[in-house]
Amino acid sequence: MLPDEQRQEVGWARRSLVASGLLRAGLEGQASTLEKLRRGVRELRRVHLVYQSSSSPEVKARKLDPYGLVHRMGWWYVVGYCHLRQAVRLFRIDRIRELALTDEAFTQPAGFDVRQYMETEFLEQPQVQVRMRFIPQGAFIAQDGYSAWDSWEEQTDGSIIVTFRSPDLNWAASTVLAYGPLVEVLDPAALRRTVQEWATAVASTYNQNETSKGIRE
Repeated sequence: MLPDEQRQEVGWARRSLVASGLLRAGLEGQASTLEKLRRGVRELRRVHLVYQSSSSPEVKARKLDPYGLVHRMGWWYVVGYCHLRQAVRLFRIDRIRELALTDEAFTQPAGFDVRQYMETEFLEQPQVQVRMRFIPQGAFIAQDGYSAWDSWEEQTDGSIIVTFRSPDLNWAASTVLAYGPLVEVLDPAALRRTVQEWATAVASTYNQNETSKGIRE
């Protein structure tokens, strides 16, 4: 039913454009959780959940008023009012360890818009402002990924100083360590300590493994 011109464009796109490597989390084991949350959203029923956050090894029980379900970057999330934090929060569904749909009713705030919340959710979170330096040998990486930085400035020695925002120290440390010895954290001091502690722990693990291997041999 499309005009010939659009049909040709679609045909060209199918032949010439490829998207691969997109993150798609499997739904195995999540179907029951998604169904309960869907019912909670539709019927305005509170849920009790046990959640494993990315920032702590401890799981926590929470009461949640589910407002909506969101699929973003391959992951399913539920948006709702968390009674533990007394605020609207976003929870990744694959991190929910237990979930029970209750008969407790809740009222969703008038005018609440899930799409609008998602647009501002990251901006409203506390963020770590990171400043780090790419050594001259790694400058090409900084230049190649310039869209990821809030700012970047080339130095006279060929190094590049960039800034970016991260939701927390752990996330920031993971980003920094992904570049290995090509970068150095300049600010904040807390992130420098975290990266140093992680790097020391990693080196210790490998040293212990090499020692154990030598003993066995």
